Amino acid sequence: MDTQHAVLSKTEHSLLLKRMALVSEDPIVGCLMKLMAGVVLVLDENRQIIGVNQSALAKMGIAGGTEQILGLRPGEAFHCKFSKEDPNGCGNTPYCETCGAALAIISGLNPGGESVRYCSMTTVEEGGEANYLFRVTGRYLNLGSSHAVLVLFEDVTLSQLWSTMHNSFLHDLNNTATALIGTAELLDISGEEKELVDDMKVLSRRLSKEIDIHRCLLGDMNASLRTDLTEITLGQIYSELTGRVRQFHDRKGRDDFRLMPGCENIAVFSDFTLLLRVIFNMVTNAMEATRAHETVTLGATHRGDMVTIFVHNPGMIPVAVQRRIFQLHFSTKSSMGRGTGTASMRLIGERFLGGSVGFVSTESEGTVFTIELPSPAAIQ
Repeated sequence: MDTQHAVLSKTEHSLLLKRMALVSEDPIVGCLMKLMAGVVLVLDENRQIIGVNQSALAKMGIAGGTEQILGLRPGEAFHCKFSKEDPNGCGNTPYCETCGAALAIISGLNPGGESVRYCSMTTVEEGGEANYLFRVTGRYLNLGSSHAVLVLFEDVTLSQLWSTMHNSFLHDLNNTATALIGTAELLDISGEEKELVDDMKVLSRRLSKEIDIHRCLLGDMNASLRTDLTEITLGQIYSELTGRVRQFHDRKGRDDFRLMPGCENIAVFSDFTLLLRVIFNMVTNAMEATRAHETVTLGATHRGDMVTIFVHNPGMIPVAVQRRIFQLHFSTKSSMGRGTGTASMRLIGERFLGGSVGFVSTESEGTVFTIELPSPAAIQ
């Protein structure tokens, strides 16, 4: 879309005042501007401001009312560094051809039009320049006998920065893990040191798998993971978990995580890294719910060709929490960044491992999280 051929004419000041009055007197527009989170502008057919919400005034550093920015175009109000590149101002410079805000606004000025674009904006502020990323929505607005557009600017700068840094970090980390795997494969060592090299190979492959899991959970929940299926005993799982539990829960020297007697050799056919992630999340939740004198138990039952691995703790999950226990982003913790542990149990356990994940929690029996998987005999 060629924004340089957008309307160049400006609306007379007296007409701007009339249109501003129409906006302020319209109850629906007024309600929308209060309810919508973010910077909201109402522009006339010449892309000039005739209405704003309080968030817009705050973002633009304006202490007074709408009159101070009445008739300005969005780039001029935001102090976009490119808005002065052309005598006709915002929307008409060569840079505006790829400006998401300009494109969304022009589309929204068409009757029935609506458009969502991303706008990368560099503003000139006191002390220098600042860079923002806005998600801009432009929607047609019938304002009396004239055309207008309601424009929402959502500041997604921090979330985009986090996403970019996160993906870059995972990319670099995965490259390091791949190099580590390659180096380990090239080593040809015999004797006692061979066992250490073999351990390094296993751990480096596991690290690579953990990175893939992390990328899937925080990036693309619909992604697929390669599974390396093998026979796994509960004793192997418990041995691996013991060190993790002591490390992450500061319980060293306390015998509060136990394996149910007689379960050591019960086996399932699954992916070790993925299964370990599921059960570790179960144990983590159980440990966080127990008091100093209480014990978390890992066990398993075998019925037919299926094995049910369980993690038990004596506490009960409140009924209100039970209803949403597997809901993504739901957490009883107040801090951000929580609410993926139990959801990931079900995602990994069911979608990638083909098992069945569930739980039961009562006051008399405590809480038991389970995952049901096939035994090695079922695969043969």
